[in-house]
Amino acid sequence: MQDGVSSSTDRDNVQPSTTNVDNSVEDQAVTDSQAGVLQTIKSLGTNGTYVFALLYSTVDFILLNGFAAFGAKYFQQQFGVTPSIAGISVGTFTNTIITIRRRVLGNGVK
Repeated sequence: MQDGVSSSTDRDNVQPSTTNVDNSVEDQAVTDSQAGVLQTIKSLGTNGTYVFALLYSTVDFILLNGFAAFGAKYFQQQFGVTPSIAGISVGTFTNTIITIRRRVLGNGVK
């Protein structure tokens, strides 16, 4: 500072004052939030209904996608049909299964 005029570097170096109390409150809020998330994950992991529904959905997804991907080739080789007929047949079958499953389980668009 020269002759009562502050330079731009003096103004840029001014930092707001923070207290340890503010930081500890913020740290406590973050810790409580993390503990809440971990407790929720533990609660979901020990809920048998949720775990079996998750396993069912995962296996169903893997099987249906595997069939959709490789079913046409299997159908083509097994029954000696053209690739277009095999693709149409497997696509129709897969879409029918998806539609029936969604209607029966009630998780489809109505």
